[in-house]
Amino acid sequence: MAQKSLIQVAGGIALFAAAWLGASFYLGRNAERELAERVQKTEADCGVRLNNLQQQSGLLSASGTLELQVGDLCNTDPDGKYWVVADVQYNINHLILPGSVMRFNWTLRQRPESGQGGPGLQFSGSGHSAFSGTLFSEIASTELSGEADDASWRLEPLTGRVEAGERSLNLSLQVPRFTARGDGNALDLQGVGLQLNLQDRELGLGSSSFTIDKVATGNGSGERLAVASETVRNGDRIDAKILYALGGLDAMGYSARDLAVEIAVRGLYAESVKTLAEIARESKSFRNLTQEENKRYRKAVKQAINRGFSTGITKLSGSVGNAEQQSGLNGQLTIEVKPNADPDADIQLAKMLQSSGQVSVTGNAIGEEQKNQWLEMGVAKAGADGIQAGFDYSAGILKTNDRIVEEPWLQQTLAETDAQINRFLNEADSAAPTAGLEHVIDSPTEAAAGDSAAAPPQAAEPEPGIPAEPQSVSMVGRVSYSESGAMLESADGRRLYFAVDSEVGQLIVGLCSEGETCAVTALVDGDGQIKAIQQLSAVAAAEPEAGAVPAVPAATVNVQPSFDCAKAASKVELLICGSHELTAADAELTGLYRNAMAAAADSDALVAAQRNWIKTVRNQCGDALCLAEAYRNRIAELSH
Repeated sequence: MAQKSLIQVAGGIALFAAAWLGASFYLGRNAERELAERVQKTEADCGVRLNNLQQQSGLLSASGTLELQVGDLCNTDPDGKYWVVADVQYNINHLILPGSVMRFNWTLRQRPESGQGGPGLQFSGSGHSAFSGTLFSEIASTELSGEADDASWRLEPLTGRVEAGERSLNLSLQVPRFTARGDGNALDLQGVGLQLNLQDRELGLGSSSFTIDKVATGNGSGERLAVASETVRNGDRIDAKILYALGGLDAMGYSARDLAVEIAVRGLYAESVKTLAEIARESKSFRNLTQEENKRYRKAVKQAINRGFSTGITKLSGSVGNAEQQSGLNGQLTIEVKPNADPDADIQLAKMLQSSGQVSVTGNAIGEEQKNQWLEMGVAKAGADGIQAGFDYSAGILKTNDRIVEEPWLQQTLAETDAQINRFLNEADSAAPTAGLEHVIDSPTEAAAGDSAAAPPQAAEPEPGIPAEPQSVSMVGRVSYSESGAMLESADGRRLYFAVDSEVGQLIVGLCSEGETCAVTALVDGDGQIKAIQQLSAVAAAEPEAGAVPAVPAATVNVQPSFDCAKAASKVELLICGSHELTAADAELTGLYRNAMAAAADSDALVAAQRNWIKTVRNQCGDALCLAEAYRNRIAELSH
């Protein structure tokens, strides 16, 4: 009986050993196959490639070599293509143990570039694979040095560790000291560290930091240099920030202390970021897009903007100066793109964008003369212990140092930017030209000019009982306040009214006192009440002589071009909407065109001629003078 039991135990042990060895062998072969697949997948990568894999397999072990390439590998210029080329050797033990599925060691030797002294970078390490699939490895190097002509460098032994999971990556590297000398220059870095902690490599979620305890050159020295970043996911949004910090710097007679600049991006639409990351990976950084990928890429960019986000400098602080004088510096900048109700709509930065920023400088390092110049120029204003400056842009109104600035070029620039962005984002939707600076005829605002025999539609008259939409009106007038209300009155007797306690009123009151003169562009209702300020500025207090300041005739208030100015996207459309003369010319041409269509024996020929004029004449203009001449000539043609 005892002998039988002994045989059963021995058989069980043998069976367990066979299963153990078999599983080890199977997992070993799987690991070798996965390595070969990984090498093959990197063949077309633009950043890192693994080539020339050579493997030798044993029963419970394997060894091999491969080539590692790092650089701008999709660059056709061979000079900047390869940053690092190295040979890697590895040994793997597949025997399953309680703490690991396998163990391995490796060495990496950089191939030195021609003309460089020294053996190149050399690293080695050992590690294991856990049952979860996570890889762990220590990293180390010997002391490295090299010489070439009169230049030399030295890297003290590097240490670190890496932990790589299915989606995560943790990396830690430390270099005690690195020195380089040559051509009369010297660089000494001490306490160099790199930390990387990614929870999601695909979206880049996690944190990283690069630090240098001390840096010294032939021109100066610094300490506590750091660059740190963090990216987190909040619901369907992604927030990211990067911090640049410098504890101290002394160079060429100047100094800086505790400098910090933090840049942040908040509220990026996570789904768009994920889509862009996937397309970048599949297309090798957007270099080789299929038509379908092209559409997905542009849609993701459009939705990322239309969903809204904010960016800016959330922190700017520190002190700068010289050995005798120091000045403190503080500031911030915010740029916000407000969300659009329709994420697939065209981009409208002219409506969605708002921004603000402030900066203050304290201390005496700037100098009184420079301070006074800035104050006189209006660049800054006096603060409690120095000077400060700020701006705010919202709802089309720009304020600098609490003063409203009339800057029509800003809205014009934003509108032109919108047109260019939308042309780029929409060009993948069809092979036909999209609405833009060169093809306004195809835009919705002027579709009627080409798609039917009818003339471009004029603004519809309001139905009885329905208030008319506010119109944009420009006027220069004297401000007067009374118990019954407040108003702006021009030299020709026109009046615009506003409530002093309203937001509009507060803007005007803050800029123009009783009897002073303001230039205003505003949305005005049918009763002459100002509903919203578009532009506002103070002008000379003297009464403008008749004809000295261009005044808008009362009749032009209700004149509208053949398209909706609220939807104007191209430069030509914006020029027309911004000029009463061009608006009137467009309206006159619309009437002539309608009359000509009614009397034409061949309406198709007239439609073709009108299309041709819009495309080849009007839309080729880049300024108001060109447009005025184009309209004048076309009106003359249709008048005969």
